[in-house]
Amino acid sequence: MGRFQIFFSTGGRVALPILYVAAGAVLFRRAIPGHWRLLHLLMYLALFFAVVHGNLIGTDFSFPVIMVVFNGLALAAAGVFLFRRYKNR
Repeated sequence: MGRFQIFFSTGGRVALPILYVAAGAVLFRRAIPGHWRLLHLLMYLALFFAVVHGNLIGTDFSFPVIMVVFNGLALAAAGVFLFRRYKNR
């Protein structure tokens, strides 16, 4: 198993603390007005690591419905992210 595959298969460990920081940014939005949006964008990074982790480990994805829903939501989030970034260009 290559280094990148090991890293991404354990991506859930990376995604969880990123998720905590991003969720904290929502709670402290008014206290950190200049930085909350940047911290909140970490949700996309956490989602990426979680999706890759879920697809590589595959224990929860052994049920096809869960796999389709989880990957579909990830694709929808990525599509919205890209659309919002490039709609005014």
